Amino acid sequence: MRCFSLWFCLTMLPSQTLAQTTNLEPSREEQQRLLGTKLSKRSKQAKRQKQGSKGILATPSNTVQAASVGGSTQIKPCILFFEARDGNGDQDEFKWRCRVKGQDAINAGVLLEGYRANVDIEGIGYVLAAKPDIVSGETLLFAEDAMIEDGLLVITPSNELKFDGNTHSTGSESRRRLATSTGNKNVLVVRVVTADSQPNATIADISDSVFGTSGDPVNLKSQYEGCSAYQTTITPAIGTGTACADDPNFLGFAQTASGQYTDCDWFRFSQRTDPKTCSTFGKRANLGGGQKTGINSCCACGGGTTSNYNNNVINGVFELNVPVAASSLTSHQLEDVAFNELESQFGSSNLDDQFDLVMLCLPPGTRDINWVAYAGVPGYISVYNDQACLYPSTQMHEVGHNLGLTHSADFRNLNVEYGDRTGMMGKSYAIDDGPRRAKMCFNPAKSYTLGWYGGKNLVIDASSKPFWGTLVGVANFATIAGDENVVVKVQGAATDYYVGYNHAVGIHEGTNEAINKVIVTSQNPTFGSWSFLEAKLSVGEAFLIKNVFGNGADLAIRVTSIDTRAGGFANVQIL
Repeated sequence: MRCFSLWFCLTMLPSQTLAQTTNLEPSREEQQRLLGTKLSKRSKQAKRQKQGSKGILATPSNTVQAASVGGSTQIKPCILFFEARDGNGDQDEFKWRCRVKGQDAINAGVLLEGYRANVDIEGIGYVLAAKPDIVSGETLLFAEDAMIEDGLLVITPSNELKFDGNTHSTGSESRRRLATSTGNKNVLVVRVVTADSQPNATIADISDSVFGTSGDPVNLKSQYEGCSAYQTTITPAIGTGTACADDPNFLGFAQTASGQYTDCDWFRFSQRTDPKTCSTFGKRANLGGGQKTGINSCCACGGGTTSNYNNNVINGVFELNVPVAASSLTSHQLEDVAFNELESQFGSSNLDDQFDLVMLCLPPGTRDINWVAYAGVPGYISVYNDQACLYPSTQMHEVGHNLGLTHSADFRNLNVEYGDRTGMMGKSYAIDDGPRRAKMCFNPAKSYTLGWYGGKNLVIDASSKPFWGTLVGVANFATIAGDENVVVKVQGAATDYYVGYNHAVGIHEGTNEAINKVIVTSQNPTFGSWSFLEAKLSVGEAFLIKNVFGNGADLAIRVTSIDTRAGGFANVQIL
């Protein structure tokens, strides 16, 4: 069995086996080692800084230091999300984490007593066995009597697991909404400055590298707009607006009629698709204690604390000063510190209400040195290690994760997650303008997933062969003829196959593999699956899918001609 991803392999195991498996993740001691120094509550001095003027640069003498803290049982549900973390080698890490809030965040060891903290999950196998259809960024988890301590949510077989039930939408609908790949994207980039370090790039450097504000020719904005034929546009955020902050400790009513645990996040997710949620449930007494209701405690139901913000965002970039030492924290810990301070300065408990994407540019020197960037899959937050914030392929890659894309691998080496280097979800490069390795788009499987090419993505059934057709590269989508296609998806087999012409011109001229060849990629539809580069075909070559239906029949994808000129194309047969 191909291990498309950790998530895929876990879901392929029988539920009983999955729940009993103990070696699916590092030991607790190993996870704690990876987390590095533990965090504590913020000091009184740091509190005074936050309550005072914004943008204070902490010095070593007033820096909040990390320390170990004790844990407590989980108080309110947390939001499960899937994170892709990219390292310096050809390997990275995919894992489920959970976003805790309020007192749970403090118990997790968050520094600066913020609204939120992201925790690792010990015992994730039990969670996946209980609910295999988790929606990343939306499903709420409450583990009865589970401990939260030292950056971990510790789940054992004795903990009763409760979920939001996701009754308001199906998993696929939620993923499509969270991972919207078209329309305008309002992007806030944050330059994080700590007491002992700051990014090497200036605000002007970062703005130019992300938005091209000073003429940088290859950047996040130019590539997403060019690759999508302007179906996706990137706009630098501004620093003024109105925001709302929920009560982070509000529990809502303890249980709904279906027995699920609720809080402000439950109201928020439900209200998106059912406007009656607040009027139906929000006025009920808080069965968890106290007089608050969903309406007067949650922004989704017209409550919370509303405020106006006016921050100095320069060409889409905001400089954020935090009174901590980067050298004492891991990147995850520094992310929590920075995001809590960011939410405070923007008066928001859900920054995705103000911004479609938030990019955190962390300074160098965190305890976990060997990392490049990471992002939620899907999500709206991406985090970069110093100079990685400047490189188009890294920007495109991480924002691709935010849009729901996973990695592009090569079938010849199933252990290398970045093996397909025809597009941006393969290996990222420390190159700014390129064009080689910087000016490129996505492989056929990812292009189809993004949905940019609409009616020029042709779907055929493997049983309906033969097929003859013409393919054009992504750069020529705007001038495509009526009978031509960008991607041909072959479905009906155990795995879906995607065929495209990897034409190295225009917005895709920097592709780093299979230049001007027809490429075949495959991807299992299971959430979290990688795509695989299966074939790189020149004229006269064919890719054979053997025993495609399990009955001995084969399927051949053959290239009959290729025109490499600027307006060129490729002709293929599927027999």
